[in-house]
Amino acid sequence: MKATTQSGAVVEGKAITRCTVDIGETCVECGKACDFGTGLFVNRIPAELPAQEYGTTLDGYLCAECQLEVCVLCLKKVLDWSMDPSLGVVCDDCGGEV
Repeated sequence: MKATTQSGAVVEGKAITRCTVDIGETCVECGKACDFGTGLFVNRIPAELPAQEYGTTLDGYLCAECQLEVCVLCLKKVLDWSMDPSLGVVCDDCGGEV
């Protein structure tokens, strides 16, 4: 079964329920393969995201690139961050400056 990620990538997977598509070792956001040997295996996390098709959920992984958030202090895209109640996303490097 084919489905489309929120970013527009077309992915293929196996329907495991009426509304969920298991896309295996694929990022649910960008559609890139994140299995062993791709360079995206180590920092991936299990994830589910809605597909563009109404009522369909993609079950797979979120690659490190799609997990990045922008630090409000240094404006760098970072993987290691925390949420400051008054500022928002603050990277671990800037965390001591708050």
